[in-house]
Amino acid sequence: MVGLHLYSALGALLLGGLLFWIPKGTFAHRLMGRIWMMLMLVTALSAFGLSSGMMLGMYFSPLHGLAIYTLFMLWNAYRYVRAGHIGAHRKAVLGLYWGALVIPGTIAVLWPGRFLNQLVMGWIELM
Repeated sequence: MVGLHLYSALGALLLGGLLFWIPKGTFAHRLMGRIWMMLMLVTALSAFGLSSGMMLGMYFSPLHGLAIYTLFMLWNAYRYVRAGHIGAHRKAVLGLYWGALVIPGTIAVLWPGRFLNQLVMGWIELM
């Protein structure tokens, strides 16, 4: 489950960065946007199969709250673009990119003891 979560998040991070640079409203933008939303959906859903050291109960942690927020905002971003509210769509997608990918990913890499921290620091020590 960790691999699915990491690969889908990394794919969404890279594709999302590319989406910011290509012309908006084009076929390529719409196609890559759909793929990005699927990657984000997989990332959010796979988070429910992960556990955290910050459990608030038997199955729930703040990271699961982030997954719920991500699902809610993905739905909103989709609704906005379908309704022609491009500005609201843009804000929702930017919020997801930074609030559900960049910031949590950075924290996961920098937080001592987290899987990504151990993975990245292990690579750094090999260099």
